[in-house]
Amino acid sequence: MAWTVTLRYVPEHDFVLTTYDDVILRDQRDATRWRREVSAQFRQIGRVPVDVIIDLRGLVVKPSGARAYGENRAIIIKEFCRRTYRFGGDLNTRTSVYTSAVLNGAQANVYPTYDDALRALLQDREREAKGEHPPSLVPKPGRS
Repeated sequence: MAWTVTLRYVPEHDFVLTTYDDVILRDQRDATRWRREVSAQFRQIGRVPVDVIIDLRGLVVKPSGARAYGENRAIIIKEFCRRTYRFGGDLNTRTSVYTSAVLNGAQANVYPTYDDALRALLQDREREAKGEHPPSLVPKPGRS
């Protein structure tokens, strides 16, 4: 299956933007391939841990692959990410993100748009710089 995962460092805001093209995760094999590709790109960037904004459009997590995705997603976040913010995506994929947050302790904040995700990242950094604790990274009701 041909798919593309792209991680691009955004220097003006010091984060990595992750985008997907035709990535469909159906099972453990797909989820493991996804983790290997994402891990390799994080290693190439070399700035870890790093804040990450993820465009969920182009990523489809099938119910049959949700558990494996959640486990692999938690590994990626733990190894490479400081904070993660997401936007877009279909209902099954967003549900997989929320479920893996509960089962694997991975961050699960999904915003409607890129601008909303970036705003949340910058606000959390600002709060942290002031010595405040950023709000929970678990999504609030209505933020899907």
